[in-house]
Amino acid sequence: MWLYNLNRWLLPAGRLVFALEKRGEDLPARDQPVLIAANHSSFLDPWVVGSVDPQREIHFLINERWYRRSRLWTALFDAWGVLPASSRSPWETIERVVAALGRGQSVGIFPEGRISEDGKIGRGRPGIAWMAALSGCPVVPCGLRGIFEALPKGRLLPRRHRVSIHVGRPLYFSAKAVRDPERGQLHDFAGKVMTTICTLAGQEDRVAAALPLDAQADAPGPRKI
Repeated sequence: MWLYNLNRWLLPAGRLVFALEKRGEDLPARDQPVLIAANHSSFLDPWVVGSVDPQREIHFLINERWYRRSRLWTALFDAWGVLPASSRSPWETIERVVAALGRGQSVGIFPEGRISEDGKIGRGRPGIAWMAALSGCPVVPCGLRGIFEALPKGRLLPRRHRVSIHVGRPLYFSAKAVRDPERGQLHDFAGKVMTTICTLAGQEDRVAAALPLDAQADAPGPRKI
């Protein structure tokens, strides 16, 4: 993860340009793997999330099509330590994340799955609940503010704008890993994560729009998430 580690040197400049500020809770101890879940409205989001604890390596999910776009892209993403999200099966992506957590790695997740076009938080997906249930690891919800104004989707260069990340308390699906979680509990937990992210991001009015669909959580079997 040499590129991820090199990026730490850019944090002082980023704090100066964006007046980057962290508020809220501290992350759990670095030897405890965690899922860090945040809203997604800019390509800068992984960098901002990583600024919460620069000494912790966070492996972010990325669309597999981007990851395999070319050998150069793959090499750069490997240097960043990303986890490619499977284009074949959501369940395969969940397995990759759970395996990474099992190796003691922390993973960054954007439950919306894609970058927001207008900065407003979109509907979350239930995969975050499956990852928390099957791994037994806590989910740390984060709300990013000002990042869309700094670098919205489609803009090449960022503009100066105050950016802050608000870190919530860890959320646990259960005290330990659950092999066969109930669909209703998965839906409720994913909803709790999205509700907390909306609150932390100052977008309380987006809670209803951010809740996962019942049909997704009620799918008959984990491989149909």
